[in-house]
Amino acid sequence: NRFSHQSKITPDALWIESCETKLPNKSDYVFDIIYGGIVFNQSCANILKQHRLGENILTPIQIYDLSTGELVSDEVFYFLNLYERRTYICIPQSDSMFVYIQGAQKYSTRGVPINNGILEVDKSVLDCDVDLWYDPRILGHFFMSESLYQSLNQAGMIDKFYPHTCNLI
Repeated sequence: NRFSHQSKITPDALWIESCETKLPNKSDYVFDIIYGGIVFNQSCANILKQHRLGENILTPIQIYDLSTGELVSDEVFYFLNLYERRTYICIPQSDSMFVYIQGAQKYSTRGVPINNGILEVDKSVLDCDVDLWYDPRILGHFFMSESLYQSLNQAGMIDKFYPHTCNLI
């Protein structure tokens, strides 16, 4: 649930409540599911698999109708268990939009979107050993390497990630 804890337990199927539920279409190469979780189509998952995922898990899943138990799409999707944690976010942050929650040792943006170049990260991030990770110091965001970003961008699959650059300190 939105990277709240590490677990290597992953789903093997997704279930929709009714046939009226909108299924992902071909342009939906990445999407969120209710209660947290990120799902990729085959093409996007193939790009991810070419990068250093470390302990992150991409589990193949299919989508079923909850009421009938029948398969509603032949397409195989991939659920991401974002298991890799790294702490590159700087404490403190210069911009006042970042509110540090002392007891939780995390930052919150109070729902305000993060713009390019605002979030400060330690320059050691450039030596990160994985291309996709979560930093527990900020709620609801994940990070990717320049290499993964460029691969997704070249494939025309970066826009739905809503990427933002960070400020290296």
